[in-house]
Amino acid sequence: AGTWEIAVRTEQLAALLAGLGLPETAANGSGKFSFKPDTNAIAASGDLQGQVTQLQKLSPALEAIGAVQFKTTFDGGVAGNLARLEKLELEVTGPNGSKLAQISSLQRVDYSLVDQKVTLAKPGTEVARIALHEVPLAWAQSMAKPMIIESGTLSLVLAIEAEPDGSRIRARAPEPLALRNVTLRDAQKKALLEKVTLTTRPSIDYSATKIVAQLADLSVSMPSGDSLSGTISADVTQLASTPSTAFAAQLRAKVVTALKPYFPVETGPLAVEITAEGRHQGDILTLTKSSTTVNREGGGLLTAQELLQTLSVDLKKTTVTAQNPTAAAARLRLGEIPLAWAEPFVANSKFGGNVTGGTLEISLRSVDDVTLTTTAPVTLKGVSATMEGK
Repeated sequence: AGTWEIAVRTEQLAALLAGLGLPETAANGSGKFSFKPDTNAIAASGDLQGQVTQLQKLSPALEAIGAVQFKTTFDGGVAGNLARLEKLELEVTGPNGSKLAQISSLQRVDYSLVDQKVTLAKPGTEVARIALHEVPLAWAQSMAKPMIIESGTLSLVLAIEAEPDGSRIRARAPEPLALRNVTLRDAQKKALLEKVTLTTRPSIDYSATKIVAQLADLSVSMPSGDSLSGTISADVTQLASTPSTAFAAQLRAKVVTALKPYFPVETGPLAVEITAEGRHQGDILTLTKSSTTVNREGGGLLTAQELLQTLSVDLKKTTVTAQNPTAAAARLRLGEIPLAWAEPFVANSKFGGNVTGGTLEISLRSVDDVTLTTTAPVTLKGVSATMEGK
């Protein structure tokens, strides 16, 4: 038994780290250790703290972050065929002392080196907690190339739970995950996302045969007023062969300006409700349920779509197959659509009036063999048309 102490100055490692293209590091710490030669049992505990500078060596985008400090406390060891972790605390702070990340073990964990099993001191309670506090997304720039992360922060708290034998691990968010003020541009510096904020409560339940994941209380907002909310879930099985993912989504959106780059029509604010259920495995995407309703501001129906039977999409062959090719695969209902919306697509035109009502059923034998059947009349009201001033 004895004590240990370490003190590493930046200049002592400067040449080595520079040669590897890594940031400069300084660290110091102390603690206790023990070693029993007759049983090869070893244990160590203590504290270690330090500073990392010149983060731009990892990515130029990290230069603005400056230096970060880290502090860790640990207690663990190995005896016989058993590894033991009594305590682990890791904290990372920014140059102004603000806390960026924290990892905390909340109970003793034993790991058998023989049968690779985990034993928990307090089964059924949290094993660890991981927290990120407004971490700059610029840290991920090297992984985002060729896209450019212009701004944004990530905040996250995850509580980790596990079965006593380690056969199942669960992670849940006691506080919402938050991506704030995210601006992302492509290689030509065109905005893909601009000042977007996303919050959600993610959860993951993992075992050797199944993964269940959910994004609950999902909320996405933009300064323009566009927003999205709802829940997305996925259930992944057959992990050892070709994974099969059953998915479901219930989403609500308010569209103000998001469509303008793709649909040059002043539609006014739109309210959209989407539900979808299906499965993805290999190259096959199967839709078992799908509906979309679009209303104009004030509640007037614009259009509604509903899937009437299961569709299978071969993503590799780009083919679509209906479960019953002779029956209607989908139904489309029309509300009131201004004919003026067609003007950007017809040169020198001016249209008046509306298309109102109408229900279409769509039969799909293949992508090249589609039948449209009108089951409710389509009505044109107050129609006028001017082409090149005539």
